[in-house]
Amino acid sequence: MAAGTALAISYQSDITKVTPENLAVISVAYHTPFKRLATYHIPDGLPPCPEGGCICGWSWIPNGCGQPNMYFSASRCQVSGNTDSSKSLGSPKPAAWCEGNSTACVKGPKQMLYWHQASGNNIEVSGYDLSGEPKSPAYNAKCGFADGAQNDIFDDDDLSISESTLIKKSLRPVGGANDSIGESYVERRRLRRARKNIV
Repeated sequence: MAAGTALAISYQSDITKVTPENLAVISVAYHTPFKRLATYHIPDGLPPCPEGGCICGWSWIPNGCGQPNMYFSASRCQVSGNTDSSKSLGSPKPAAWCEGNSTACVKGPKQMLYWHQASGNNIEVSGYDLSGEPKSPAYNAKCGFADGAQNDIFDDDDLSISESTLIKKSLRPVGGANDSIGESYVERRRLRRARKNIV
């Protein structure tokens, strides 16, 4: 079931303008969600968000839980740490099932996976995977996602970017969270609570 989760970013501050074509996966954590907290490695040198922030998305498609499900949550976010305004993200493309055939994997920035929805699906699978189980799209190598920072997302195709920035994200739904990429979500919650206690 813990087939992998993804963190994505759209450089739109108006959530009504976020589309699959401008919401790019920037980090994948294999074997999650297994615990309530997960750590996501973020590509170094993301461009800063526009005024009003970015919109980030988190997603998980469980594997082998009896029925097709797709989980998604969105939040307003900011890029912090080592930003680079000279870079821009490429246009994300739909991922493809490529288990056992790496040449079929989509290279470069990828969209989040949309599957078993009434409309807007961007991946379809049928048959069985190499382990003999029914195919289920996921944020892992079976759909061409590397574990960790997705360093191939930039327009300039700079693959030498380090994975020096981390984010810890709570896998428990948190309404209205203002996530900041590059710092600990849990630490910010602790500090926020401490500030409220200061008169």
